[in-house]
Amino acid sequence: MVLGQLQALPKLKVSEQSHRSSKKISKKVELSNLEVVQLFHVSPTKNRESILTYGLVPKSKPDGYILYPPRIFVSTLYEEAAFDYVNYEDVDVWSFYLPKHLLYPDEFSSYANHYYTEHPVPWYKLSLFKSL
Repeated sequence: MVLGQLQALPKLKVSEQSHRSSKKISKKVELSNLEVVQLFHVSPTKNRESILTYGLVPKSKPDGYILYPPRIFVSTLYEEAAFDYVNYEDVDVWSFYLPKHLLYPDEFSSYANHYYTEHPVPWYKLSLFKSL
């Protein structure tokens, strides 16, 4: 007999979790004790072949009223990866490690753990963490 089938317990309902976030400020992960940091970058799946060939290349593009210099946006937590800025479907989440001195806080993000780097990340340092 399965635990969920006991008459005294209601069946456990498996719910689908959404990746949608509510733009809340989270607790900042302190990087001071780390030399190298695991990072997460969200990109549309259509970029996968290019990323596997050239890696992540800093680019600039207008984002509303802000023109960013060439950079790669990253998060130190998967749970706070930048789905809000890219999409929740047909995206890849890439993981890689960088020395913390190459990271700069993303001053325009409402998340405490969003950073950017101006340095390219070669393809051989990347791993496809998750594809959605």
